[in-house]
Amino acid sequence: MKTCTKCLQEKEVVFFRAQKTGKDGLRSSCKQCESAYGKAHRRGPKAEEIRARGRQTVKAYRAEYPDKVKEAKRKYYASEKGKQSKKREDLAYQMSGGRAEVEARRAQKTLSEARAEARARYSHKRRASMVSLSELDAFALSEAIRLMKLRNKLCGTKWHVDHIVPISKGGLTTYDNLQVVPARWNQSKSDKHQQRFFAA
Repeated sequence: MKTCTKCLQEKEVVFFRAQKTGKDGLRSSCKQCESAYGKAHRRGPKAEEIRARGRQTVKAYRAEYPDKVKEAKRKYYASEKGKQSKKREDLAYQMSGGRAEVEARRAQKTLSEARAEARARYSHKRRASMVSLSELDAFALSEAIRLMKLRNKLCGTKWHVDHIVPISKGGLTTYDNLQVVPARWNQSKSDKHQQRFFAA
């Protein structure tokens, strides 16, 4: 049994929250009194002032320790609870129409030639599990991307840089495994080996 310092009632220890710094390892006030105090504190006349002060404290901490905040957020989103929270946040953002607005703004902006080439190069490197490309393979990839852009411009249709042997089947981004093909053909081929695709 333990006596609450607020309501002065003697209650079972299960009605008290744990506190490591307490003499008996428990808080001095019971759960019911703490809950009532918290509600009055949050809904009282100074509630807005308290919330504003808390927001300022958080803002100042984030400005002073950006690396700590970034690392804490990374660890949280890596946990199972954080992954579920990230899914809910993404869904709420998508339902609010924010993602559609961002995509619409991006669609209106025309990419520069250098940016488009860099994006295509990054996409192929990422798909190849970021393996280090030799000088010859890097040159072949760059030339394939340029040829793809040239055909896009001259033909008025979409072309893709394709892996003859798909990466999912063990293919690599090498000079002898790249080809520039129509986008529709590449999408229908999917991740099939070219020979198997024609055989089918």
